[in-house]
Amino acid sequence: MRHLAECLTTCPHQRSQPTRYTFVGLDGLRGVAAIAVAVGHLNNVLGVDRHLTNSALAVDFFFMLSGFVLAHAYGGKLARGRWFIPFLIARVIRLYPLILVGALVGASAYLMRGTDAGYLGRLLFQSILLVPEIKYSNIDPSVFPINPPAWSLLFEVIASILFGLGVWRVHLLGPLLLFSAAALFSTVISYQTFDVGWSPDLLWSGLIRVMFGMGAGIFLYRVHCRGSARILPLHIGIAGSTLVLILSGVFSSVAFQMASVFLFFPLIILGSARASNRWIGACKWFGELSYPLYIIHWPVYLWIGFAIASTSLPIRDSVLGGISLITAIITSLMVLRLYDQPVRRWLTKRARLLQFLPFERFGAP
Repeated sequence: MRHLAECLTTCPHQRSQPTRYTFVGLDGLRGVAAIAVAVGHLNNVLGVDRHLTNSALAVDFFFMLSGFVLAHAYGGKLARGRWFIPFLIARVIRLYPLILVGALVGASAYLMRGTDAGYLGRLLFQSILLVPEIKYSNIDPSVFPINPPAWSLLFEVIASILFGLGVWRVHLLGPLLLFSAAALFSTVISYQTFDVGWSPDLLWSGLIRVMFGMGAGIFLYRVHCRGSARILPLHIGIAGSTLVLILSGVFSSVAFQMASVFLFFPLIILGSARASNRWIGACKWFGELSYPLYIIHWPVYLWIGFAIASTSLPIRDSVLGGISLITAIITSLMVLRLYDQPVRRWLTKRARLLQFLPFERFGAP
């Protein structure tokens, strides 16, 4: 128990390492998980047969990564006090530019199909503000019908607020982690899947997923910087291959999914956090791609699907899937370079000039 308590105290690594230190291996894995989600959604949007039947687990992986990285980047600052507002501003700058783009592209796709403009306007307004649709929509059953992946961003924002308020502070982390793990286990047993939280009737379960994922990530960071895990650095190629194997659904039983979320994902994160920087270029590319691809791929698929439907061209599933995925990746990179990065730099500069952000590096990971 004493050893566990030491893991939950303020991390000495946090004091000795600058916050701009990055976990290259985790960046790479974030991109791999985002691509897995994009492949998994080919069936949902375009009816393309795919084999990544466990791709929904990538969301739980994302939540763990968020907890780990936020604990590293902001844990020390927030513990010193008076950093809550700058932290929230940094998170808004990081998340909202792409939330806006995803909502606009999704709404425009449905507008092209002839969906009522007034109805779309309301859904667009809700999506931009991350206000979920509590009734089932006639265009998509998700709580964000024009861009369904945004459901996890709602809980990412909620978790960020809770993190900034210190909900996962030292003496609460252990009990909250155990409680959320038990709640998640019970939910999965009841519904026989982790793929919950995106629909109106099961919206509450998204909070359970993010509470466990974020708490687990924070705990893993404390274990990492204490050196308590005794895990050797995991080669990023092995880690990525293992993650793809898990998400592929080769083993798709609920028991295996539970083992992945409660055991394999934490081990992958701990091992990859100690990975060398040998593949830094590739990992950085995957890491930069991850968020724009995650939030934009669905609306891009919508445009492709509506365009193909209007032409009635016969096209094989494999070809359609490949073209759609490549288009989503290229579009995501263009949006990243031409819009997201410049807008975030401008917003950060303005926030610092207005003294909403400190002049030291305080960008969101």
